[in-house]
Amino acid sequence: MTGSALTAQVVLALLLLVVQLPSCSSVVRTRSSKELEGVSHASRPPRLYFLFMAEGEVPNVAIWKRFFSDAMKGVDYEAYLHCSEPLLCKKANLHREPILNMIDTVPSEWCRDLVTPMNALLSAALGNHTDTTRVTESANENDKFIFLSASTVPLKPFSFVQHKLTVADGHKSNFCVQEWPKWAFYSADRVVPKSSQWMVLSRTHALNAMTIAKVFTPQQMMRQMVPLRWLGTERVAPTLWKVRKHVTGVMHSPILDRLLTFIVPAVRGCADEFWHLAATVGSFDPAGLKKGVVFEDLAGGVLSMKDEDQQRLQGHCDTFALVDADDTKNNPLIQGNGTAFGGQSGFLRPHIHAGKFLKLSEPTLESLRSSEYLFARKMDGDTKFISDGDSMTLLQAFDKIVFPQH
Repeated sequence: MTGSALTAQVVLALLLLVVQLPSCSSVVRTRSSKELEGVSHASRPPRLYFLFMAEGEVPNVAIWKRFFSDAMKGVDYEAYLHCSEPLLCKKANLHREPILNMIDTVPSEWCRDLVTPMNALLSAALGNHTDTTRVTESANENDKFIFLSASTVPLKPFSFVQHKLTVADGHKSNFCVQEWPKWAFYSADRVVPKSSQWMVLSRTHALNAMTIAKVFTPQQMMRQMVPLRWLGTERVAPTLWKVRKHVTGVMHSPILDRLLTFIVPAVRGCADEFWHLAATVGSFDPAGLKKGVVFEDLAGGVLSMKDEDQQRLQGHCDTFALVDADDTKNNPLIQGNGTAFGGQSGFLRPHIHAGKFLKLSEPTLESLRSSEYLFARKMDGDTKFISDGDSMTLLQAFDKIVFPQH
């Protein structure tokens, strides 16, 4: 895509965002070879940008050092770190860690706004070149921007991850899209899908996100959203949203608006689970989703609200995580082999927190290494590795199973 063509596309998206998220009414969205011409002759090979979101520590730095040891920083990869508690990160000497570039802390709030620090990481990785006309300058259209939590670990050697994301996936972004009943209505009659925060963005989508971030905040988006289903139906929540919009539009009362907000059901999910996918593909006509909408610049292709897809993850998931307690019992990667989880969602914590590995068995790590996942969360200094043989640390286990060449 040429600089002028990309700029025109983003300007159009911005104009649509002023009123609502971009609409996607066509069944197929494609990118022609001419559109890609401007970035296909890159001046360097594709690069991976690892974007870490942390509070005050990165407990698996030693494992990441092993992972990056077969790659060259500044050529094969760059890694950026945002700390919500920068003093703790500095106390852990993360600002002096050679594999990481620690960026300035920006305001954030768990669930309500992790989009701002995510976009700060994107901006740093892009070199603050958020003007889309600069996409061809020292860039490659197959560059990838990988969001990772501080407790994430790699499950494959660097060369495998590099080939998968930059060659096998090509120019596509990877979103792990949740089951469609968890999606949301936007402005009452459009639909926005929900996805995992831990996504992989293409360079084109990263630049688009940076441009859209200037005019479209996570707070603005969440205010326009209600659950796709509430009280067993798809009609009640958007109707209540329309009532609030009409009344506040007539009365122009901020106090009344706040009061009416309490009767409009809130979306089950966080802003970071909706914003980047919405900024990338926009909002949808529910009727179109019932048939399936295809995106050639997204891995996994089809987004669907067909009945048979209600319990199916869509898109492509690169990071392994278990959120619901029932998933622990039924997941074949960890079932009955000594691995133990804690902190998952339950009656008081519905669909919010991924479970933490309390114990990691050798069969589980071998299964994860052989799976399609590239990364896994959550593991930290308290995670105990269990082996039938010699006792070993988590780093030693990864050296043996994930990075055997070491």
